[in-house]
Amino acid sequence: MPGNQRFKALLFDFDETLVPEYEAADDALRELTAEIRKSHTFDHDLGSVIRSIAHRLINETPMGPATVKAFGPGSVRWAADELMWDDKTPLTGLAQLMGDFRRQVWSETFKTADISDIELANEMAERLPAATHARRVPYPDVQDVLSALGQRHPMAILTNGEPVIQAHKVDRSGLKHHFDHVVLCDEHGAKPNLLPFRVAMDLLGCKPTEVAMIGNSLANDIAGARNAGIFSVWINRPGMSEPTTGETRPDATIRQLSELLNLL
Repeated sequence: MPGNQRFKALLFDFDETLVPEYEAADDALRELTAEIRKSHTFDHDLGSVIRSIAHRLINETPMGPATVKAFGPGSVRWAADELMWDDKTPLTGLAQLMGDFRRQVWSETFKTADISDIELANEMAERLPAATHARRVPYPDVQDVLSALGQRHPMAILTNGEPVIQAHKVDRSGLKHHFDHVVLCDEHGAKPNLLPFRVAMDLLGCKPTEVAMIGNSLANDIAGARNAGIFSVWINRPGMSEPTTGETRPDATIRQLSELLNLL
């Protein structure tokens, strides 16, 4: 399809498509765990313990039941990860909730690992989000590709997640200037819900046949795009493979974002 200009506009997922998400969180946690080992001995895998405790305690916060009600039981673990790893912002009421939740998770994690150092637990609760954010820099090919594509296509981001947190992440990514619109999907119904795709198309003034969606998630980005009648491009970066089956099969697959320059 090189040289094909039938796509008037492009839609992009954000996390794991333009900016690493889980890899950044895992790397930050490994760094802090290694630091803790310098002063404390423990046999537990702190990463697994932290996630297990966070996934249990999320149901004791207002965000847990609200997330389940809006998006189903499978979404509650994602909500816990957002509270643990994402930036606190003083501009929202989430800041206090996030801080309290993180301190509780780290405190219980230390108890499980027989570490008696509440000050260090509180310190880790504050440092983990900052360490994660420091690693959330765009993939190496993203800036140049978006600059080139933006010269011939209007573009929008479609991102799942708590809207305030996602808006904050997009603002701090250094990528927002490439896009004409940012659609915070959870304000309309998270992908693969059709509504955020329709909102994006209305903003861009395009029909489904005139749009391509680029994303890393088969279940959210690709399934949602196909249901909306939008050409779907799955970015399956090395090391992030998942099987393609049934209705989740994309129209095109790429391994690096730079492949879009010839594909679109």
